[in-house]
Amino acid sequence: MISRTTSIKPLYICLLSLSLVAYNSHAGLPDIGEPADRTLSPQEEIKLGSSFYRALQQQGSILNDPELSSYLQSLGNRLNSGISQEQFTFFIIKDDRINAFAVPGGFIGINAGLILATNNEGELASVMAHEIAHVTQRHIARFYAGSDTASWTQLGAFLAAIALASQGEGTAATAAFYAGTAAGYQNLINHTRIHEQEADRVGIQYLAQAGFNPGDMAGFFDVMRNKSLEADKRFEILRTHPLSENRVAEAKSRAAQIGIRPVPSSKRYLLMKARLVALLGQQRELLKHYKESNKNLTEVDQYAHTLLLTENRQLKAAERILSKILKRDPDNIHYRLAAAQLSTAQKNYKKAEQQLLDLLTLYPGHVASTVHYARTLRLLKSHRKNIQLIQAMPIDRRPAELYRLLAESLNSEGKKSQSQLAQGQYYFLTGSYRAAGLQFKAALKDEEKLSEKDKKKVGELLEIIEEEQKKR
Repeated sequence: MISRTTSIKPLYICLLSLSLVAYNSHAGLPDIGEPADRTLSPQEEIKLGSSFYRALQQQGSILNDPELSSYLQSLGNRLNSGISQEQFTFFIIKDDRINAFAVPGGFIGINAGLILATNNEGELASVMAHEIAHVTQRHIARFYAGSDTASWTQLGAFLAAIALASQGEGTAATAAFYAGTAAGYQNLINHTRIHEQEADRVGIQYLAQAGFNPGDMAGFFDVMRNKSLEADKRFEILRTHPLSENRVAEAKSRAAQIGIRPVPSSKRYLLMKARLVALLGQQRELLKHYKESNKNLTEVDQYAHTLLLTENRQLKAAERILSKILKRDPDNIHYRLAAAQLSTAQKNYKKAEQQLLDLLTLYPGHVASTVHYARTLRLLKSHRKNIQLIQAMPIDRRPAELYRLLAESLNSEGKKSQSQLAQGQYYFLTGSYRAAGLQFKAALKDEEKLSEKDKKKVGELLEIIEEEQKKR
């Protein structure tokens, strides 16, 4: 029921599951040493991961829904709290296959299909904890540091594939990857099979430290074990994260040692699963299902039904259902955001503005509310308010869409060079390097209207763009 993005699957599934794990000292295992730094420094890992992330954005593979993105990021931050100083970016891939992957530099992708396959929040957290362990231990750098010269060919193919993918050349990227790794890939797979268990051990500690039930990792293994690649090809995770009886048994044993205790899923988890279905599912079939099951729908299903009705312009029906669930839980931020979106769909933009302003008063800096508010201000043509709103948000928390909205408002206010700068940042974050470069260069033609800080930033981004274009 979920649309699938296939062009990038061999690139990210085959390559980014490198489970060549060592552990940090607080887990009673060796620290990462200098050989990994000499092979691929932390700074280079960030550049590598950022490049790959932008390639996925350029291909339209990432679901950029502000509410879902905010939920996944907050869940990941909870798991990483107190573990590392590394900044992680968690994102959803629009793919119904059940898989997850980690990229150097703290980028972790979770397929939509995996989220929907989980039975509770702890199972989702266990997968994310496993992938966090891959990143914190710098597995790709360690693998290449300890490998023979053939592995350098693999790394070269990896870099070439990323460069091609960033230009939208999915097929060429796949060919480059396989050409560079055919000889040594089986050895890599063997390492993966050995060290997946070690990643589980670190991940289960992260899971327990974050307050989740450590038994939920084994619980998700049971979900996986009840499937096979032959019976259900959506379980791509079984190929990239091979499952064995020993691995399952060890996970259960470690969970028992830590202490298994039921931890209920948050309501937010349930709502975000429902939202994911509403956004990516077959809407016609879902609407029919909800209509037939109207009297038996849970509050969470009613939320999803409201989203679908709003999207399909059945606004009166959406309003009736939404008013009921708001009465039950009037302070729920997702219900209130749905109400604001409904007001927008009804073209009652002033009402939507007030609803969103109320939310931001209660939750200052809330990303999803800010994005919805910026969209509403655009419809109201309140450009000065929009500029103030977006510029007040910390740069490291701004989704790409806010730069596009900022560019439009700045242009409407006659601030052409600043608008070009913002539009360039939008293109850069979404992997459109040529368009970004053109915008940045146009902004610099009127450089006296840019601050020194802005000019420095443009210079740095142009250097990155030049590096990316050289890889073509």
